[in-house]
Amino acid sequence: MTAGLAPTLAPTLVEEQARVVALGPGLAWVETQRRSACGSCPSSAGCATPVLGRLAGSGTSRVQVDDHLGLRLGELVVIGIPEDVLTRAAVLAYLLPPAALVLAAGSAGSLGAGDLGSAFAGVLGLVLGLLATRAMTGGTAGQGRYRPVLVRRHLIAAGASAWPGIDFTFKQSTRGT
Repeated sequence: MTAGLAPTLAPTLVEEQARVVALGPGLAWVETQRRSACGSCPSSAGCATPVLGRLAGSGTSRVQVDDHLGLRLGELVVIGIPEDVLTRAAVLAYLLPPAALVLAAGSAGSLGAGDLGSAFAGVLGLVLGLLATRAMTGGTAGQGRYRPVLVRRHLIAAGASAWPGIDFTFKQSTRGT
């Protein structure tokens, strides 16, 4: 190593297992299972998070990745997104819309719009914040920066299930008596 040059580190990827559900020229659409820690939480019976999760959808997320491996339908793969990119997307998603809501409602209130006007401006600010977040992370401004990448094929041990969970493998043994 030459003096004065720092080694370049590969970005840490947050990886997730996915199943190929559709293919296109050079592209694959993969589905991941949404996971939640609610099942192990002792407060889940009195919490709204599991209810909101059920209302949100089927429990799967579908994303598009570039297929450089020549995938087949139904194949299990590992997709990943750099940790710093995921952190930036989370900051945008969780901070920009509420900040726009507060800024719009506060501005309307300081201009004498009254309670109803401030509420309307706050909702408008929230919608604009959500649209700005979408444009920055998934639209033309994001242009793939926030998309996961195909990392590798998922290797399944003999007799193991395709999706994580509990598997039982029974082996029949014959012994002479």
